[in-house]
Amino acid sequence: MQISLVIPVYNREQYLPALFASIEKIKDIPLEIIFVDNGSDDNSFALCNSFCEQTSGKTIAIRVISERKRGASAARNAGIKISNGDYVYFFDSDDVLSTVFFNDCMKHDGKDLIVCKTCIEADGKLKQRKTIFPLTLEGHILSSTLSTQSFMIKRSFMNEIGGWDEELPRWNDWELGIRIMLKQPEIAHLNKSYHRIRQHNDSITGSDFSHSFEALLKALHKAHQDILQAQIDSDQMRKALNALSAKAKLLSAWLYRENQVEMSRQTYNFSQEILTSRRFRLLSPPLHLLSKRGVKGIWMLYKMIL
Repeated sequence: MQISLVIPVYNREQYLPALFASIEKIKDIPLEIIFVDNGSDDNSFALCNSFCEQTSGKTIAIRVISERKRGASAARNAGIKISNGDYVYFFDSDDVLSTVFFNDCMKHDGKDLIVCKTCIEADGKLKQRKTIFPLTLEGHILSSTLSTQSFMIKRSFMNEIGGWDEELPRWNDWELGIRIMLKQPEIAHLNKSYHRIRQHNDSITGSDFSHSFEALLKALHKAHQDILQAQIDSDQMRKALNALSAKAKLLSAWLYRENQVEMSRQTYNFSQEILTSRRFRLLSPPLHLLSKRGVKGIWMLYKMIL
């Protein structure tokens, strides 16, 4: 198994040293690393080049390229184009790699998709990100299981589904995950938590919704298109559309709690336009009200009525 690790970089000079240190701890893995600078105006590009020169001749091959089109998705696609690995893995430049992740992936050579859990670091605290395992299409739609750092994928499979959607600035990994699951990959699950995914105001992994409302609504519409155009059976279609409606309702409730009433209304209206099952239409309104009031864990109740 040859692995290509693609890392987009944009103004991350303060975080890169910790990432470099975690990379240096990886041993005996057939790995190439591709840093894709996305127009940094700090010292990031120089730092990546310096790291590349320092590690030249060692077991890990490192390349540094530039991508003029802005956005992490464009940078990741540029990395895929020049990659040589059988598998490709995506990571963010402000996070810290697990030292054993790739070793565990090596045990599942041949699978289309290798899925893991990740750890989120926020406000100095580290916690496992909540996901639905084992992975299903509707589970991913509801809980965003296939976040950027939580899966390794065959490069040929990635090319088959068309790569990252460069027109989606937010929830692009969520939308990509839907397209992956619609192709029904053969999956291996790693039942451990890996990496340290930093959540901060300027991170790719963020928690701000109201300031990205248009981008999030665009991702929801794109996901709806993906599902409707897929060749899946009626049961899968029903569960997927129910899950998408639930996802939109959860976002609507979050926007309501941010005092963005009009945004919340628009998102809720979108959720109601989705063709869902009669049972879901009957049981989902009370859950939406509870979610608007800030009751935690509502997504797990939505899961029960998909």
